[in-house]
Amino acid sequence: MASRLLGLLLISLCASCSPVLAAAPVSAVGHYGLDIRLDPSAGRFTGSVSIAFTRAAGDTTPLAVDMAAALKAQSVLLDGQPAAFTHEGDILSVQWPTGGAGKSSHVLLVRYSGLPEHQGLRFTSDPGGHYVVNFGMPYTAKHWWPDFDDPSLKARSADIRISLPKDLTAVSNGSLAEVKDLPGGQHQYHWVESYPIYPDVLSIAAADYVRLDSSYTDAAGQAVPIRYYVLKQDAALAGKEFAFVPEVLKVYERFFGAYPFAKEKYGIAEVPFPSFREHQTIPSLGRGLMTGTSPVWDLGTVQNVIAHDMAHQWFGNSLTLTSWSDVWLNEGFATYAVALWHEQSGGAAAYRDFMHFLDSRDFSGSLYIKDAGDMDDEFTSTTFNKGAWVLHMLRHVMGDPAFFAALHAYATGNAYGEVDTARWMAACQRQYGKPLDWFFEEWVYGTGQPALKSSWSEKGGELELRISQTQSGQVFTMPLDVEVDTDSGSTRQTVWLRHREESLSLPVQGAVKAVVLDPDGWVLKD
Repeated sequence: MASRLLGLLLISLCASCSPVLAAAPVSAVGHYGLDIRLDPSAGRFTGSVSIAFTRAAGDTTPLAVDMAAALKAQSVLLDGQPAAFTHEGDILSVQWPTGGAGKSSHVLLVRYSGLPEHQGLRFTSDPGGHYVVNFGMPYTAKHWWPDFDDPSLKARSADIRISLPKDLTAVSNGSLAEVKDLPGGQHQYHWVESYPIYPDVLSIAAADYVRLDSSYTDAAGQAVPIRYYVLKQDAALAGKEFAFVPEVLKVYERFFGAYPFAKEKYGIAEVPFPSFREHQTIPSLGRGLMTGTSPVWDLGTVQNVIAHDMAHQWFGNSLTLTSWSDVWLNEGFATYAVALWHEQSGGAAAYRDFMHFLDSRDFSGSLYIKDAGDMDDEFTSTTFNKGAWVLHMLRHVMGDPAFFAALHAYATGNAYGEVDTARWMAACQRQYGKPLDWFFEEWVYGTGQPALKSSWSEKGGELELRISQTQSGQVFTMPLDVEVDTDSGSTRQTVWLRHREESLSLPVQGAVKAVVLDPDGWVLKD
């Protein structure tokens, strides 16, 4: 059922949404200030966004802002002055006022309006009331607010103000600073995100929610608020389904360091469509995932979905990609984190069962995506499941002490910053003490997997073992455990494969009855 995870994730994607990457000459973003007014009954919204940013002083080229064609700009101010603009396709091009480009720090203010669309805000209703939610996939922020939609341009902070009817609760990133009454039966929720954040994980979820409160005390003794916003009919079930959340936080803290947003919250917002997304501090969870009956090993069950998106708070939100080409550092790591949780809660057998479950054999292409805008390649079983398997194999190559030291150092040393595959490899090599470029060339940048064929004979206390790699394409270097069963007992040895054909002599005691390659399943292979 590994495909269920991908199906739930991709259900909200548009097959035709090939992103156009803006070439905004912006060097850094300091702050996003989003003020949006929702009209659920009419299915409309209006808003304004202020963006504090820097770029090279004196650069007078037009400012390229990501803004979908479905949005309409009413006015644009640049450093407080009216600015001329054009809006073509998904790019708002802003001209610099006379003399306005002479400094490096600027503030852009865009007032705009929009209608709901597939990739932006979604307005739905049923007998239970109205719902307004977004679903933050790569390049989707621009469909409901103007921004610089590049994961490497993380703002240092954000304010999100949401005005809506009083019968709805508005949930967003960070901490709730204020709920203010407005005229006409409206109120405004003001959420403050004080940690760095990139546009696609900024979130809005509005419904007639019930809030369930819990907490987690981390290793430093700090109480981390846990907030669940669920639909009324699911409140009792949510209390049962979410009871395991502090346990997973504890496991992840051990491996990855402290929860990155401890001063704000870990939250979940139930949303009215069957999918999920790792919005910063407030992942969305699709209605219908809570059933109370699904087996825990099914990757699409609520426990595994929550554990997956919780891991994204480290891998994706705290550690953010320099480019979507390295999306496996998000999805593969989050999927492997679920395996680690199973190992801690159910032992080695549970871990191996889960890894076996992830071996879907549908691993086309490489983990590294050459075209950062190709979403068809970015969210596949390759980036999710093969990504997790690559970490599983790397653990076997490095050994547990070095691997887990590298994992912890990588997560804590790059907190709130940017990462790419080179940074992860460097962290591994520092702990391993030897080069690992060969491994990354094969498994991250290369394609395929080995297909092994073996034969053996016994002579004079020696096992003559022949192992062939029969796959087409590249030949893999790998350590391979070999279990030899004799009438004197069972032994294991680790051999290294480096060629398409290997002939090995292994000492044995007693008559050989069977030879098993990779008995514990450390190698992704046929």
